[in-house]
Amino acid sequence: MIISEHDRQLEFLTEELGLPQSGRVRYAAAMYFWQAGKLSRKTLEIYRTLANEDHADPLAVARTAGVGKDIQQLIERRN
Repeated sequence: MIISEHDRQLEFLTEELGLPQSGRVRYAAAMYFWQAGKLSRKTLEIYRTLANEDHADPLAVARTAGVGKDIQQLIERRN
Protein backbone atom coordinates (compact mmCIF):
# COMPACT_ATOMS: atom_id res chain seq x y z
CA MET A 1 0.00 0.00 0.00
CA ILE A 2 1.32 3.41 -0.97
CA ILE A 3 1.00 6.07 1.69
CA SER A 4 0.81 9.75 0.76
CA GLU A 5 3.31 12.24 2.13
CA HIS A 6 0.45 13.97 3.94
CA ASP A 7 -0.51 10.74 5.72
CA ARG A 8 3.12 9.92 6.48
CA GLN A 9 3.65 13.34 8.06
CA LEU A 10 0.42 12.99 10.00
CA GLU A 11 1.76 9.77 11.51
CA PHE A 12 4.91 11.65 12.52
CA LEU A 13 2.82 14.50 13.94
CA THR A 14 1.01 12.06 16.22
CA GLU A 15 4.15 10.11 17.19
CA GLU A 16 3.80 8.33 20.52
CA LEU A 17 4.76 10.48 23.49
CA GLY A 18 7.92 9.54 25.34
CA LEU A 19 9.80 7.86 22.52
CA PRO A 20 13.37 9.12 22.15
CA GLN A 21 13.48 12.10 19.75
CA SER A 22 9.69 11.99 19.31
CA GLY A 23 9.37 15.68 20.14
CA ARG A 24 11.68 16.54 17.26
CA VAL A 25 9.83 14.19 14.94
CA ARG A 26 6.54 15.89 15.83
CA TYR A 27 8.06 19.34 15.30
CA ALA A 28 9.43 18.38 11.88
CA ALA A 29 5.99 17.14 10.87
CA ALA A 30 4.40 20.33 12.22
CA MET A 31 6.80 22.33 10.05
CA TYR A 32 5.63 20.31 7.02
CA PHE A 33 1.99 21.18 7.74
CA TRP A 34 2.81 24.82 8.48
CA GLN A 35 4.60 25.13 5.13
CA ALA A 36 1.54 23.58 3.48
CA GLY A 37 -0.65 26.23 5.11
CA LYS A 38 -2.42 23.72 7.37
CA LEU A 39 -1.10 24.97 10.75
CA SER A 40 -0.99 28.40 12.28
CA ARG A 41 2.26 30.00 13.36
CA LYS A 42 1.07 29.80 16.99
CA THR A 43 0.52 26.05 16.76
CA LEU A 44 3.89 25.59 15.07
CA GLU A 45 5.51 27.56 17.89
CA ILE A 46 4.07 25.14 20.44
CA TYR A 47 5.61 22.22 18.58
CA ARG A 48 8.93 24.08 18.33
CA THR A 49 8.94 24.91 22.02
CA LEU A 50 8.26 21.28 22.94
CA ALA A 51 10.63 19.71 20.41
CA ASN A 52 13.11 18.71 23.12
CA GLU A 53 10.37 17.43 25.44
CA ASP A 54 9.61 13.89 24.27
CA HIS A 55 7.00 13.35 26.98
CA ALA A 56 5.14 16.64 26.46
CA ASP A 57 1.84 16.59 24.56
CA PRO A 58 1.79 19.52 22.12
CA LEU A 59 -1.83 18.86 21.21
CA ALA A 60 -2.89 19.25 24.84
CA VAL A 61 -0.81 22.42 25.17
CA ALA A 62 -2.34 23.80 21.96
CA ARG A 63 -5.85 23.09 23.23
CA THR A 64 -5.09 24.79 26.54
CA ALA A 65 -3.71 27.80 24.67
CA GLY A 66 -6.84 27.89 22.51
CA VAL A 67 -4.95 27.41 19.25
CA GLY A 68 -5.35 23.67 18.62
CA LYS A 69 -8.27 23.72 16.20
CA ASP A 70 -6.06 23.46 13.12
CA ILE A 71 -4.15 20.44 14.39
CA GLN A 72 -7.33 18.80 15.69
CA GLN A 73 -8.92 19.12 12.24
CA LEU A 74 -5.93 17.40 10.62
CA ILE A 75 -6.14 14.51 13.06
CA GLU A 76 -9.93 14.15 12.78
CA ARG A 77 -9.77 13.99 8.99
CA ARG A 78 -7.43 11.02 9.29
CA ASN A 79 -10.04 9.03 11.21
